[in-house]
Amino acid sequence: MIPEIDRQLKQWITDVVGDVTISLHPPADTPPHGDAPSREGAPEGRGVSVYLLELADAPPASTPHVAPLQFKLRYLVTAWGEEPEWAHGVLGDLALAALDDAEMEVEMTPLSAEMWLALRAVPRPSFILQRLVRKPRPDPEVRLVTQPLVLHAGPSVPFVGYVWGPQDKPIVGAHVECAALNLSAVTDREGRFRFAAVPAGRPLRLLVRARRRQVQVTTDPAGEAEPFIIRMELKQERQ
Repeated sequence: MIPEIDRQLKQWITDVVGDVTISLHPPADTPPHGDAPSREGAPEGRGVSVYLLELADAPPASTPHVAPLQFKLRYLVTAWGEEPEWAHGVLGDLALAALDDAEMEVEMTPLSAEMWLALRAVPRPSFILQRLVRKPRPDPEVRLVTQPLVLHAGPSVPFVGYVWGPQDKPIVGAHVECAALNLSAVTDREGRFRFAAVPAGRPLRLLVRARRRQVQVTTDPAGEAEPFIIRMELKQERQ
């Protein structure tokens, strides 16, 4: 994929400034010979260097599909010529063309002296050109539903219980909740509560609140031969 972008950049440079020598080598103090012969009629001693500095991270693409794999290519763009004015003009034309291209990003921050030293070149006018490399990834295969949805309801049973306090006295007005089934009930004068239907054989987690106290219990309605008894320890009320 990177060689293809190299070829695209060469063609882009030719379209912007005409027939010149184009090099993918680092900028040098002596004009490079280019990576391919110049077109017929290209002026001698003039050219453009578009050197791949590095591969950089690219933020993930925002898409409803599987995000593609992607990264950025950062190229150092310079120009050389027997006449400095020509090189300056070409560099300006390329920078303006890149700024006007939606597929390119331009950085105008100068390279550090250390970077020029590493490239073994004298500092010169330049800019960084960024191109995105992207590899799409297919969405996972989604199988269509070809049969109607069928729901099988399990058996249900009524559930009756009692809430008792000290000495097995019924607690009137206790709130009994089963959050998992969105069920609630209030105990009567005998401390009894009732749910009309709960899944048979399924443990129930109950929360009981009475007189600023609460208790949690778990029960299996299918395994209870007698009504379920919930006992709560309550403080004695003052007479």
